[in-house]
Amino acid sequence: MKQELINLWKEMYKCRKCISAISLPLPFYINIEKYDRVLFIGRNPGLPHHGQYSNETHTKEFSYEEWMKRYESGLKVSNVGNFYQQIARECKLEFDNFCITNICKCSFENNRELTQKEINNCLFWLEQQLVILKPDSIIALGKTASDVLKQPYFNKYKIFHSLHPTYLIVYNQSKMNFYIQKIAEFINKNKK
Repeated sequence: MKQELINLWKEMYKCRKCISAISLPLPFYINIEKYDRVLFIGRNPGLPHHGQYSNETHTKEFSYEEWMKRYESGLKVSNVGNFYQQIARECKLEFDNFCITNICKCSFENNRELTQKEINNCLFWLEQQLVILKPDSIIALGKTASDVLKQPYFNKYKIFHSLHPTYLIVYNQSKMNFYIQKIAEFINKNKK
């Protein structure tokens, strides 16, 4: 699986289909040795903020290994990273047991909503990731990811649809523990 993922990452990283993207593609985060077939899928990578990662991460080309180190160090200290870590604790797993990806692999001005064309540009990449990763559990984070993952192609996967953690953190903190608990139950139920 490792070489397949590295090859896919390299191909994704070359993609320039979305001319309005303001970043290079940010394909996914995974610790291949620890992956436990749990996949989180969001809308698209957010812009760097709160020390998460630098603009350089979004605009400079890096090797696969450099990219994974940069993404991990930023993600683990972010509010969203804390959400993943709380779920991992509830499941008696580690953050590194999860793979984190997005419907669209690029960032856009002001974190705007994606167009259907931008979503379609990246569906091939997502489908390829699913073939390689063979997830037991997929957690769709937010409306865009949920809407895309309701398409017939994805019916063969076990998917939990959640509010996005950023939405929960900013607008609905009172439901955060509810979603963490429900996601953990879903992951535990689907473990093989």
